[in-house]
Amino acid sequence: KREKLQKEKEEGNYECNKIVFTKDMKTLVRYPQANSSTTYIIPYQVETLKTHSFFHSENLISLIIPSKVTSLEFWSLATMIKLKIIIYSLLIQRWLCNDFGFHVSHYSG
Repeated sequence: KREKLQKEKEEGNYECNKIVFTKDMKTLVRYPQANSSTTYIIPYQVETLKTHSFFHSENLISLIIPSKVTSLEFWSLATMIKLKIIIYSLLIQRWLCNDFGFHVSHYSG
């Protein structure tokens, strides 16, 4: 873990409450696995969720993704076993099929 944190700091990322973002706050790099919060609202300026950004965030029950987020990289929301509610915008343009660790299909009716 320390090596990963050191690498993220060397890459010039910004950390707020142990949540790692790129310096411009446009990409959420990593949400801490040990965070005890059950709800998280992604900051409005974030546009991309990086690969594995919420990997093993097992305490989250609800996640709110603002409309500025238009890209979710592979496995960005994988293994969130307690996640029951996800609020997101239909503006997400790049939603890769393995974001949840299983196939996601969209229905618009």
